[in-house]
Amino acid sequence: MAKERVARGSKAPASRGARSTLREAQKEFTRRTLVESARVAFERHGYVDVTVDDIVDGAGASRATFYLYFNNKADVLMAVGEPIGDEYSILMSRLSHVEARTVEGLAQWLDWYVDFYEKHRLLLKAVAQAQVIDPVVVQQARKGVEASLEVWRQNGMLEYQDSDNIDEVRLRAVLFNAQVDRFMQLWILEGWEFERQSVICELAQQWHAVLQPRGERSRSATTTADNGPLT
Repeated sequence: MAKERVARGSKAPASRGARSTLREAQKEFTRRTLVESARVAFERHGYVDVTVDDIVDGAGASRATFYLYFNNKADVLMAVGEPIGDEYSILMSRLSHVEARTVEGLAQWLDWYVDFYEKHRLLLKAVAQAQVIDPVVVQQARKGVEASLEVWRQNGMLEYQDSDNIDEVRLRAVLFNAQVDRFMQLWILEGWEFERQSVICELAQQWHAVLQPRGERSRSATTTADNGPLT
């Protein structure tokens, strides 16, 4: 009898561990289901027109269940966007694989960037809507810009002639980043018609100009004025 009690007692911790693992698996399944339902809803209807009720209906869950996992609609959008964020981080790392200080190298990277936008067009359109109205998403977007500029810096793409020039270089970089982001919204997300290769070439030349130190940009401008407009 004593041996039986010991045997039964030794099985209890394993049984509790199995139940705990099962609960965790169920929680993870529920969260994934909510995230997938939100992704489908955002891609179909955008961010503004989707409600929490739409998300839980698609997941076969309740509002109470939703709020066990997410604080609000912006919170679940962040979860939906995590895989895309990881993919974008990989894309940014590819700047180290091209000649990022040349027009040709920048054009090659921009070609990949356009592919990324086209692949995730529907969800990125929802994110663009959210950035207009939701402070949480706006803050996340700002962090994304800062991370991009840090990658530029790590790849030697932001040069400073002197300490007084740091703010100027940062300003040019942020302005260019905002310009490209807005253009991609109009072109890829809203469907404005432009020839792809022309866009990539033009953006690569503008990006290259942004990266030049002040003295180099001044000499380039002088050369252009002396030689007439480029054709």
